[in-house]
Amino acid sequence: MAPEVSARCGESEGIEPGQGRPSLYVPPMAERSQPIDRKTVLLAILVVIVSAFALKYSLTVTLPLAFGVFLVCLFWPLQKAMAKVLPRGVAVVTNVLLFLAITTGFAVALWAIAKTTRAELEGQMDTIDHTIASVKEWAAGYGVDLGGGGDTTDMARRLGKSAIDLIGGFTLTTAFLGLGLYETRDYEAKLEKRTAREGWSGRVENIAAQMRRYFMVRTGIGAITGVACALGSLAIGLDLWWLWGVLNFLLNYIPTLGSIIGVVPPVLFALVQGGGDPMLPILAFSVVGGVQLVMGNWVDPLVQGKYLALSPLVVLLSVVFWGWVWGIVGALIGVPLTLLIVLLTREFQPTEWIAAFLADGSAGTESSEPA
Repeated sequence: MAPEVSARCGESEGIEPGQGRPSLYVPPMAERSQPIDRKTVLLAILVVIVSAFALKYSLTVTLPLAFGVFLVCLFWPLQKAMAKVLPRGVAVVTNVLLFLAITTGFAVALWAIAKTTRAELEGQMDTIDHTIASVKEWAAGYGVDLGGGGDTTDMARRLGKSAIDLIGGFTLTTAFLGLGLYETRDYEAKLEKRTAREGWSGRVENIAAQMRRYFMVRTGIGAITGVACALGSLAIGLDLWWLWGVLNFLLNYIPTLGSIIGVVPPVLFALVQGGGDPMLPILAFSVVGGVQLVMGNWVDPLVQGKYLALSPLVVLLSVVFWGWVWGIVGALIGVPLTLLIVLLTREFQPTEWIAAFLADGSAGTESSEPA
């Protein structure tokens, strides 16, 4: 049987759990008694490839399941607190209704933003049409045909299919959330009873705490980024300044790529608003891009290294990989999924090398006590 993980992570050196080690601390290669087998590495690569394609082509079930697990991790502290004063079923229903209320509010907010944006853009439609025509003419000069709107029937069919998939996925996610919140207490008790010697109940709680910590970190960084982008856009006289703040706040949940994408819309809109004058687009790029540069190069890595202990390269690859597997939702939860893989693989000596490969060795010393 593999030695206790707690001993491998520092107890044998007289270090208290959660003290003096990064939250995702993995022993360096020299501290392990067994070398990495080449066959094991090749098998792991094969498993990753097969699993990726399996997840990609089963996303109608696996994506709602993964997102439901992520939501259970977020809502679990509230469920535990409510279950102390309410019957478990009532607490579950209350949390599910809270999730539905948040989702509905988010959807209504998006609809209101779209409606307001459309109303404010109506006065600039001539400028927008002229800009689009100029871009098409410029592209045609290089032999690129940007074309028109395509087949309306085919577009309607694809939109209908997307709407059905969205409704089905949302329904499954809500069901997984409710069942997960209801059953987690039973599984926690079974885990504590059967694996008390190995402390697995505490480890599972730590994994859930890391998921919640990730969400709080991204929300905090996103709020700062959104406010800074909105105020900067207002200062330079860019219309819809509040929209650029909201957009950059939401895109912040997609690490790295979201920061890049968030700069493009305000710059393009500044080009339209300025009527071709390059000064406003340059100012928009400097302001929004400057905020993203500061947050992405100093604040984000500092917080990420302290709380998540994932290297920037691994974060970017996580977004790209899970985005390819599950689309935009995969990009949103890609980093938490990678974090989950690191937390799980570090608990077993044969798979510690995977955690060592993914985790950032220069991370800070944040305690891993459950949040």
